[in-house]
Amino acid sequence: MKITTSLSFFLCLLLSSFAFTNSQGAFGVNLVNIPDEILAAAKSESAEQKLSQKEEELMITLSEIDSVLSAAKSDQETIKLIASLRAEMGDEIKDLQQIYPNLSDQLSAMKEVVDTLKMIDYLFKDKDRAVREMEKEGMIDKKHLSAYQQNPELLENDLRKSLYFQFVSLGVIAGLL
Repeated sequence: MKITTSLSFFLCLLLSSFAFTNSQGAFGVNLVNIPDEILAAAKSESAEQKLSQKEEELMITLSEIDSVLSAAKSDQETIKLIASLRAEMGDEIKDLQQIYPNLSDQLSAMKEVVDTLKMIDYLFKDKDRAVREMEKEGMIDKKHLSAYQQNPELLENDLRKSLYFQFVSLGVIAGLL
């Protein structure tokens, strides 16, 4: 728990440092002279509110990722899955580390998975409609369509399992699991 909390704090500091970095174009050269009045307006309360909203969103995202990581670390089946991934898929993990070369990319991918899991919560409030909409978008393999139409919970569970596996894989790639 202490490592996860320390990691979350470090990630928060790392990512928040990017929020406070001034951008001045290529090689630090100012591309445009911005009038003082506009600079003053940019530092107004609304700009501060936007920054604090971004910070709050970042903290929520890191907290959500941390919660899923903590749950994964305490689940016996997931612990076995992680060991299996490391033992049997070392080359694939290295390939994925090239796709997601740094912690920022890995966390962004993990955030997408968490966001998708939240969307599934919303989408499956009406399970039959979820199946229809996903079929309409071509997101369901035809060979599984009738099973999902008869049992929409099966589709929801399959999606959740797939996303959880993706999250755990990303956690392994990032060295967080």
